[in-house]
Amino acid sequence: MKLDVAICSVRAKSLLELIESLEPYLKEINSVICIIDGAKSYDKNLKKISEIPKYQVIVNQENKGLSYSRNLAMNLSSSDYILYLDDDVLLKSNI
Repeated sequence: MKLDVAICSVRAKSLLELIESLEPYLKEINSVICIIDGAKSYDKNLKKISEIPKYQVIVNQENKGLSYSRNLAMNLSSSDYILYLDDDVLLKSNI
């Protein structure tokens, strides 16, 4: 089973915390697609994330909305399944 994780965000700090909580599960994930809604939310820490092989970071220049970003992630996904996570979610060890 191939699984992609899609995270749509307007808050870089929340996104970084979620990405950190994904670390223990990366071996089971094909790719992590991060859609940043609005260029003002993009910062140097997110640029570092985009350099990690499993991560794909897309930046919408303006805020296009959650539905637009989720559809974009779905179109970019090449896996059998896609899991959408909100940027305020933190995964716990008992997931």
